[in-house]
Amino acid sequence: TNERIEIPVINERQKQTYYGALNLYTQRFLVKAYDKGDSQSTIAFLQYLRSQCPHRIALIWDGATYHRSGEVRTYLASVNQQLNELDWQITCIRFAPNAPAQNPALRCLVTRKEVHPRVLSSV
Repeated sequence: TNERIEIPVINERQKQTYYGALNLYTQRFLVKAYDKGDSQSTIAFLQYLRSQCPHRIALIWDGATYHRSGEVRTYLASVNQQLNELDWQITCIRFAPNAPAQNPALRCLVTRKEVHPRVLSSV
């Protein structure tokens, strides 16, 4: 649609972190706000994704240290429980370093406290 969609900023004076994922099958962009980007927020977002997408998930994301942390790896190991790699519930693939053009979620990031309407019309 051409409808402009705004996302309210919860804490205008502080840094706001958004995690987002594009479901290629449904074309839904799932986004959640967190106080900061860290291992706990990453795990919380992965849990949210599993609640929204109960089937297998393939994440293609950047190489942020909290995406690769021991806590996140432990969580992924518990989710994937000794399964064959082809059967993992969550598979994570990293973008090439310093290649923001590879990341389609960057097109959906909040700019000046609102989501760019051109992006949402194509999602």
